[in-house]
Amino acid sequence: MTDVPRRVKLHRRDVTLDGRVFTVLSPRPSEPLRIATNHAHETWHILSNPTSARFVAWLMLHVSRERHPNTIAVIDQRFLVPNPFDGDASDPIVIMNSNLGTPGRRGLAALSGRLPLGRSEGTVRLNVGSIDDAWDTNWSLRPAHQRRCRIDSVKGMTVIAAPGPTLCWLALAGLRFWADEFSYGGSSSNYMDDRWYTQPWIGFGPWTERAGEFQVFLDFDERVRAATARRNKLFPGDSRTKLTPDERELVWRK
Repeated sequence: MTDVPRRVKLHRRDVTLDGRVFTVLSPRPSEPLRIATNHAHETWHILSNPTSARFVAWLMLHVSRERHPNTIAVIDQRFLVPNPFDGDASDPIVIMNSNLGTPGRRGLAALSGRLPLGRSEGTVRLNVGSIDDAWDTNWSLRPAHQRRCRIDSVKGMTVIAAPGPTLCWLALAGLRFWADEFSYGGSSSNYMDDRWYTQPWIGFGPWTERAGEFQVFLDFDERVRAATARRNKLFPGDSRTKLTPDERELVWRK
C-alpha cells in the first residue's frame, strides 16, 4: 500500500459536454499501460498486470480527491488490449467523481465520439495523497448519498461514477494485492465494493452488490495473446464485433 507514484503527470484537455466545459485527464501516451475490460457474471471487470492495475487505482484516487468542478478522467483506446478470456475488444474507461459534476448520457455520447483523445492542452501532476488515509474506517457512517456508486456501460465506454469517498474505496481494490497471492495460479481478484474487508464489525461475507472487480495477472500479456489467437481461429476477420454469449462460451471451451 506504500507504492505511491512519483513525478507522474497526466494530460489535460478542455472538452465541452452538455454545454459545459469539462477538464478531461488521461495518461500520457508514454505510460506503458495494458488494460482490458469485460462484463461477466453481472460484474464489470478491469483486467491488467500489476503495474497497470496500480495506475488505474492511482488515477481513481486522484479523481476521488480532485477539487476542481467538472473534472473527469479517461483511459482511451491507445492503452486497451483485447480481454484475456475471449479476445473481445475492450471499452474505454471513464472515471467520474459525482461530487464534482458529471456529464449526462448525451455528454458521454459526445465524449465517446471524440475518442481516442486528441492533442494535449497541458499537464497535471498525479496526486494520490497518502494511501493510508484512503482506509476510511468511518465509511459506513457517511450519508447514503456519499456511499453510492455506479459502474455501467454507456455509449461503448465503461463508466465508473461515485462520490469522492466511495471512489476512493473502489480504487483500493486495484492496490489490494500482494506477491504471495500470485503463488496460487498467478492471479489476484478483488471486488471494488468488498467494504467488509477493513470493517469486520458490519459483518463478514459477500455483499449483495458487486458492481466492479479488479483482476490482476502476472502473465496478462500471454493470456491476451492466447485468447486473441483462439478467437481469430474461430471467428477470423471479426476482431472488433462483440461476441454473443454462446460465441464467448465457445472461445472459453477452446
